[in-house]
Amino acid sequence: MRNFFDKVAGRLEKLEPAVIEQQYRMLAREAGFFEGVLGSLEEGVVALNADGTVLYANDAAGEMLSFDPARAKGRKFSAECGLREVETPPAKPTVANSKLQSANYREIEVAYPRRRILEVRTLLQEHGTIMILRDVTHLRDRESEMVETSRLDAVRELASGVAHEIGNPLNALSLNVQLFKRTVARIEDGRLREALAADAEAMGGEIQRLDGIVKKFLQALRPVKADLAPGSVAEPLKEMLTTMKPLFETHRVKVTLDLPPSIDMVMLDGAQMAQVFFNLAKNALEAMKDGGRLEIAVTCGDSDVCVAFRDTGEGMDEATLGRLFSAHHTTKEHGSGLGLAISQRIVRAHGGTIDVETKKGKGTVFSVRLPRINKRIRELT
Repeated sequence: MRNFFDKVAGRLEKLEPAVIEQQYRMLAREAGFFEGVLGSLEEGVVALNADGTVLYANDAAGEMLSFDPARAKGRKFSAECGLREVETPPAKPTVANSKLQSANYREIEVAYPRRRILEVRTLLQEHGTIMILRDVTHLRDRESEMVETSRLDAVRELASGVAHEIGNPLNALSLNVQLFKRTVARIEDGRLREALAADAEAMGGEIQRLDGIVKKFLQALRPVKADLAPGSVAEPLKEMLTTMKPLFETHRVKVTLDLPPSIDMVMLDGAQMAQVFFNLAKNALEAMKDGGRLEIAVTCGDSDVCVAFRDTGEGMDEATLGRLFSAHHTTKEHGSGLGLAISQRIVRAHGGTIDVETKKGKGTVFSVRLPRINKRIRELT
């Protein structure tokens, strides 16, 4: 293309107007064809001149980075989508040849309008820059899930052995506490008997608490076997709200439930899903120490049913968000850190996903998505 333009420019004065018009029409058709090709790609393509002004951007790039390609043309790319660091390649290129002066790869994470992980290939040419964007969110999420599964398999094997070794002495301690209580009951000195009985109760309570922690830890690590049957998410939701109503009132939390007129059926284990909803509502409750509002909304999409829990609590920072579903990670004084880990495993056993959106000081939204039994088929036009 460059050689063609150079030849035409050198002979422009010698060409007849009709020939120039013919060549112009041909170029216009080719430009329209290539623009159509670029517009049909799933990858985002952005072309910038030397000062970072947008020469061209296809619709895929606009969707990934949340900007209007038509409006962005002729404007500074960094001003349109705020990604100054992406348009400037590093000083040391990783690829070089005669046509492209340099190329580099990097990954970025964008949070608006939805979370995406984008692979960005930046090609620095003589008179500008070309960026190629690819959405690798699902790929990276799948890799993270595989790493987590591998890690949990190793921890599960170790934990099973440790729990067995802890369980034996706990049973022995519990038996001896029961025998101690019987001995204490025969003491004639009332004051001493009451004091020792109180100590025995305290010891028994701590043993039960430790036993409960071990059992919950194993439950969080074991694969969850769900007894799936066709049902509606409305039933476990209403069960959870009935159970937690006194807690909401005590903590001055106003709860709203938004249900559509009809809810699509999903395959679920009602008891396990009620446990998931209980854990999410309890987390929201504990995040709103001075009262607040919890909005629960059910929406039905083409392929899934979504249950969203939106609270007005304190939100979370990035460090907390990164370890949110890790077993025994908790920010609560008396928390075990198992509620969300168990909830995630239950939802995955249902073939669903659980996502979170949060911002420090702005509240948190947990979304549970379960696949519909009869997925609607859309014609994509």
